[in-house]
Amino acid sequence: MLDAYDRPVPDVDQVLNPATILALRARAAGTHVAPEIKDYVVSLVGATRDHPRIRLGASPRAALGLMRAAKARAFWAGREFVLPDDLRALARPVLGHRLLLTPEAELEGHAGVEVVDEVLRAVPYRGPGSR
Repeated sequence: MLDAYDRPVPDVDQVLNPATILALRARAAGTHVAPEIKDYVVSLVGATRDHPRIRLGASPRAALGLMRAAKARAFWAGREFVLPDDLRALARPVLGHRLLLTPEAELEGHAGVEVVDEVLRAVPYRGPGSR
């Protein structure tokens, strides 16, 4: 392994400059989040605090991170608004590693992302267009 990776790093072509990245970030931040979507974020994060296998649930900063990630996903999809599916798609990577499981859950081999899946199944979206 040492021989295989003991080589100079190849040159990389620049794709975006810092100004473009900041401009895209600002545009994504302007993506609309309806009140019902914000309520759904709060419900998802709140459910992590009440789950029996979680010792320490997701924080308010985790909720903000999930909302920001959903805004970016919606922006890259060409939408000016966040959908519940944006939150569902990002809940595992955004929330899964932020949860502190109970010792029993850890001994049973559970992972944070499994618990997030349970929360997603248990917490319905209650807004316009809900199924």
